[in-house]
Amino acid sequence: MPERFGPWKTVYSRFPKWIDDGFLDNIFRILITDAELNEISLDASIVQAHQHSAGARKNGPLNEISHSRGGPNTKIHAAVDAYGYPVYIMTSEVQRNDINLAVPVLGHINIEGGSVLADRGYDSSQLIDYIYEHDGEPNIPSRKGIWLKIISLFEIIP
Repeated sequence: MPERFGPWKTVYSRFPKWIDDGFLDNIFRILITDAELNEISLDASIVQAHQHSAGARKNGPLNEISHSRGGPNTKIHAAVDAYGYPVYIMTSEVQRNDINLAVPVLGHINIEGGSVLADRGYDSSQLIDYIYEHDGEPNIPSRKGIWLKIISLFEIIP
């Protein structure tokens, strides 16, 4: 921990308090007011959790950490603005499909007049309908396109 942040024990004790008090959420709410929302990109990534991350109480809140052959992991679902700055972030267990949290992530963002960019894993009529209903423009490649290419290859082969 760099010395400019103070003693590590102070940071260690304040961080959970800031989360519980909603202080970190308020920082994100303030930062989102300056976000460039004409382009919003969605994606998710799997990250390996620290070895001590699974030490939560058995009857405590869910910590969204999955266990696989690689050890404890979690998935981060994020929406970023046109400059790549995070606008909203959610976590889930690794097994959760990316499309399942796309609408909940976008639900925290004003997408009106903006273009929502995502890869073909987000090609879902539910998500596309949600974007149109909120006056956004989806820019998501169709998964059908790849199947049309494969079919056309088989039509050429005798």
